[in-house]
Amino acid sequence: MVAHLTIDEPQDCQDWNGVCPTQTKVDQAAEISKQYWPNLMTFIHTMPDYASEYDWVDTDLIHFQYAYHKGDLTSFIDDTRDMMDEGHVGQISWAIQALAGGCEEGWGICSMTPAQVWEVGTAMCNTNVGFTVTYERYDETLIDAQMQQTIDNLIDYCATPPAPTPTPPGTRVHVGDLDGWGTRTGTTWKATVVITVHDQNENPRSGVTVSGSWANGDTATCGPTGSNGQCTVVRQYLPNSVTKSILTITNLSGYPYDWLANHDPDGSSDGTVIWVYKP
Repeated sequence: MVAHLTIDEPQDCQDWNGVCPTQTKVDQAAEISKQYWPNLMTFIHTMPDYASEYDWVDTDLIHFQYAYHKGDLTSFIDDTRDMMDEGHVGQISWAIQALAGGCEEGWGICSMTPAQVWEVGTAMCNTNVGFTVTYERYDETLIDAQMQQTIDNLIDYCATPPAPTPTPPGTRVHVGDLDGWGTRTGTTWKATVVITVHDQNENPRSGVTVSGSWANGDTATCGPTGSNGQCTVVRQYLPNSVTKSILTITNLSGYPYDWLANHDPDGSSDGTVIWVYKP
């Protein structure tokens, strides 16, 4: 496939002198591209929250690059699928950034391990959306026998992903903890909430999808929860004029939801509603 990358990471305001280009301007760049090359596909590299704020017209494809420094994988995938389901763009693709920016040590310093590539790749395969494993630059020390075998195994896995685990009978779930915090991101801030789901015996429960809503009406979805019963939602690009962001859990799916059992052992919420304050 040949396509025109009209702009790279417009959501990263630090790359644009502190002022991110608007989605309208980015889409207009694609419109100009089509005037010159009407048969050439246009695409951008960005993140789900940026792309979901606009219904793309002349941008044909949104390409999402995931690496460990880009936050919670479950939220990343859920936000991407929501954007697709809501019709914001016609096509999406994913890439695993397996070299530069691979983890929290910083861009270009830390690489993803074969285990991390497997974790991200299998999660993406289970969404039935295609993806690629990409490298910032060729590095023969990274692409060793173990990494190559992991990629080969991933290709086989994606061809026939395993069937989902059946739901055990009699299991009921509720929110067992909500933890939230605010983090500054350049000229804005973001609210992060980790949701922990328990079963009726107060054990962490995997395989649960969490639905919620922010006070401004935006939806928040994450899951399925992992073996620790947790998944994470993030609301980004909050202006400094907003001093708090309130999340309400509206549903747990995958098992019968016993909302009356919601609780929070540290008292930071009532298990259903949590207030996250600007840092």
